[in-house]
Amino acid sequence: MCLEVLEAVLAPDARTAERLVRKALQRDGKDLGNKGRMMVARRCLGVTSLRGRLEYMANDALIKAHKKYDQAAALREKGMLLVGADSSSSSSSSSTSTSSSSATLSPLPPAPPSLPLSLRGQARLLLGLYILHYEHTPGRANDLKRGLMGGNPSLFALLLSLPPPPPSSSSSTPSASSSTSDTSPPPFSTTPSLPPFLDTVDWPDEETEPALALAAKGSLPLWLSEKLGQQYGWSEAAALAAEANRPGPVTLRWNRLRGGEEGGREGGKEGGKKRRSMVGGEGDGGRRRRGEEGQVDSTLTTTTAAPPSFPLLARLALEGVQGAEPCQWSPVGVRLSKGRPPHGLWGLEAWREGWFEVQDEGSQLVALATGVGREGGRAREGGGGGGVDSCAGNGGKSLAMGSLMWGGREGGREGGREGRLWVYDTHQSRLKHLEAGARRAGVEGLVRVLESEEALDALLLPEGEEEGEGGREGGRCDVVLVDAPCSSSGVLRRRPSLRWTLKAEDALITLPAIQRALLTQAQAHVKVGGRLVYATCSLLKEENEDIVAWFLEEYGEGGREGGEEGCFRLLPWQGKEEAPLTAAAEAWRDRKRGEGGKEGGREGGEEVAPGTLQLLPHVHGTDGFYMARFERYR
Repeated sequence: MCLEVLEAVLAPDARTAERLVRKALQRDGKDLGNKGRMMVARRCLGVTSLRGRLEYMANDALIKAHKKYDQAAALREKGMLLVGADSSSSSSSSSTSTSSSSATLSPLPPAPPSLPLSLRGQARLLLGLYILHYEHTPGRANDLKRGLMGGNPSLFALLLSLPPPPPSSSSSTPSASSSTSDTSPPPFSTTPSLPPFLDTVDWPDEETEPALALAAKGSLPLWLSEKLGQQYGWSEAAALAAEANRPGPVTLRWNRLRGGEEGGREGGKEGGKKRRSMVGGEGDGGRRRRGEEGQVDSTLTTTTAAPPSFPLLARLALEGVQGAEPCQWSPVGVRLSKGRPPHGLWGLEAWREGWFEVQDEGSQLVALATGVGREGGRAREGGGGGGVDSCAGNGGKSLAMGSLMWGGREGGREGGREGRLWVYDTHQSRLKHLEAGARRAGVEGLVRVLESEEALDALLLPEGEEEGEGGREGGRCDVVLVDAPCSSSGVLRRRPSLRWTLKAEDALITLPAIQRALLTQAQAHVKVGGRLVYATCSLLKEENEDIVAWFLEEYGEGGREGGEEGCFRLLPWQGKEEAPLTAAAEAWRDRKRGEGGKEGGREGGEEVAPGTLQLLPHVHGTDGFYMARFERYR
């Protein structure tokens, strides 16, 4: 099954590994059992994620194998290859071979695989490399010989030319917090026992060819390697790539309407207690971010709350869910350090009763950045002001905003426009489950799905104003969220196929044009004193900082559209409720001033603009999200 999936992934008209794995398991995975299905998914997604690195290793081994074979064939033809002699020593013994009558010619070594390899051969070789280097089951080489490589001696010989070194003694013993020995390794992850890279592979030089070295070692397309290196500096880009090749954590968002608002944590510096932690290290929920690229060096003073009670944790414990712990940044986030429970999350009574949604911590912070349910940092009576999620996708942030807005059921149900969250997406099919989710979460009286862009404009634009106009009156909405379509370069660890299907032209030209158009439309819906939040799950400045700079030029003070008086300005994070956003922004600022600012990358030495936040997997432990909040002040 793995070979079938990987062969389709490697084809010129490749489809995503995630979809192929899902279909293959639905069709043929019934008899595999839970562990068998996990193994298939782990291997297919692991090879997809590390494909760039594995291909470089395989190509290097193939080139060396053919060179060695050709040298041996030439020496044998000259009668210079003796029994027991290899090509490296044959020349030094040539005089002996010609003078010794007892010397016999040795047979040639096994011929290396013929080039080019078929798609099946490529899939077999990459899968074998992944199993040999990134799985840690005893006797795996023999298992490969009898199974995957059976009948392919040349491929198996090539595989054995790249043996992983033995684990170091310092990391061979599992720590007390590590998983048990019979637990399967996580998808496309590495462990402290593996050295960074094989010395037998001629990797590109990091000094003279940094982009090529990052592409090979970090398993990235060359264009993306170049962009990340130029933007963040090469060390930061390498840390980013390392996190993109590890599995993202399972993170839940607690619905405060279940279990009582009083159980909520007060996140950030003002509500919690400070602690010293290694980024992604022991202080980060017990997770270690030490992998084959090395442990992240930066040490940050972060904040977490230590509440006496967190209702979702107790509720999960009742159903036997292990490893649930509060997130580092989100005040309503819960991380499952031991992963999903054996029978999944959707079968839990807590999910059916609306206690939680599965949502990355960074996505939760985007909802917090909208400030819905608050005015000037204070919770509004009757459930908060009206909001719009104009690019809602599957509605995850819509439900999070709904939970924040719901100050009281009666206010939410009867508050009219000012107490509702209007949700729209051009792909209506993506919203088909939102209404059911809203009912489960208890916010069905607040969240309303709009079926067309015309309905959105008719509802929210002032009378007589056309779409795209940005007059002094503004629109009717307190909050508009533009969670814009983007390259999704910040979620590569959850969508490993994406790095190989994403085109540079789309990420750097096409998508930014769409993002500018969406902001142009959305700004007309914001009333004076209201907020406009722009968000992406991208790491690229072309989709993030450059879009913010353009918007301020167009609609900020002195902007062409806003006139001399201007309409919008960045609104900084403020108050106790937004302390997690402030702390996360400070974490990235401090890192840029420290290690990140030493390399001369684009970000080195630059300040983080107030009211903006770049979340990064290797710094914050979240997916890569960017957000900027504007206020319409005229």
